[in-house]
Amino acid sequence: MERNSNLKRHLCAIIMICLISELQSQTILSQPKSITKKEGESADFTVTLNEGDSRTTVTWYKDGILVDKKDPRITYDEVERGNGQYTLRITSLKRSDKGNYNAKCEIYSREDIRTQNAELTLIEIPAEEYPICTTWKNTYNIMDLVNVTCVSENINPQPNLKFERRKTNSTILGNETNIWISMEFRAVPNLNGQSYTCRQFGDRLSAEYCEITLNVTNEINVTILEQEDKLYDVGDIIKLQCIGNYSKRANFSWFINEKKILQYSNIVEIKIEKYMNNGDNVTCKIIENSPEEGNASVSLRINSNELTVEEDPKRVCSNVEVHVSSIGAIIGLLATITVILFLILLTLLYSTYHLYQIKKNKPDKLLVQHHLLPRSSTRITTVSDDPPDSAI
Repeated sequence: MERNSNLKRHLCAIIMICLISELQSQTILSQPKSITKKEGESADFTVTLNEGDSRTTVTWYKDGILVDKKDPRITYDEVERGNGQYTLRITSLKRSDKGNYNAKCEIYSREDIRTQNAELTLIEIPAEEYPICTTWKNTYNIMDLVNVTCVSENINPQPNLKFERRKTNSTILGNETNIWISMEFRAVPNLNGQSYTCRQFGDRLSAEYCEITLNVTNEINVTILEQEDKLYDVGDIIKLQCIGNYSKRANFSWFINEKKILQYSNIVEIKIEKYMNNGDNVTCKIIENSPEEGNASVSLRINSNELTVEEDPKRVCSNVEVHVSSIGAIIGLLATITVILFLILLTLLYSTYHLYQIKKNKPDKLLVQHHLLPRSSTRITTVSDDPPDSAI
């Protein structure tokens, strides 16, 4: 008995479904159709019944929820009620309007009938402010990392973004609300005033553009990085790196206490010598092709216990050069004095010889004068200390 009862119930249910389906097929002549519209446009859903009656009521539902007639964008168009047509019209479509719509038809003296679902697919449009071009900073220094970003709204279907006249194909990134593409590069002086344009487009979207202009200064900022931050001992090697907003064309110069080191890259290795002092300055200077230049300095931190009084070899060489040049000047002076003394000596010798010749020739002149004197006037008296012969 119980089995027969269940069988009867199933048969009744099947019969009722068949009757309702037949009734619907006889009552609804056309079902509302799924449509695709662009955001901001209008959408119509229409159901046609096989009879029009003033006592027939049609109400519309979206995703099972009654459509609010108070919304000024919503209209129940029943102008063609006499022909059995009932239309739901939605103007100025918004993203919240997309979904499944159906109608509930309440026909006098009959069971309520539901139409099939009709889907509203919406092509979303980015808000008017998109696309937006941005950079991290308003002003960049030379060799700063520049990031140019083009932002749009994350909608369905997703719009395309592209930087105009750029070879790079940036990958579109995004989150729940936005999508974006980016370019990164180093700022150089010739990029000052350079403009970057981004295009937003899609299959059913009109192209929109944004543009941004870079402001790059010519100021060069320099910093020296130490490989290790410690107190160095004699014999240690300190490695320094000169970093800054320089381009590939930059030239480097290194100095220790204003004395140039023969090193022209941005990295230098310095061996701590005994002649070096704690606090000696190491300077890096960067010169671009343009007149602008920048420099930075660090002080050496050397263990004073390791230092001894010892001359800098370069300083010793310079001192030796000074001594050699001084000795050369002295030798030149001595040679000049020797020549002068030699000339004086020659002069003295010549004078002595001349006097000697004068004295040598004087007696001959006296003898000549004696012979010239008259004989009568000559009287020679001999005076002798010896006694005469008669006295002996």
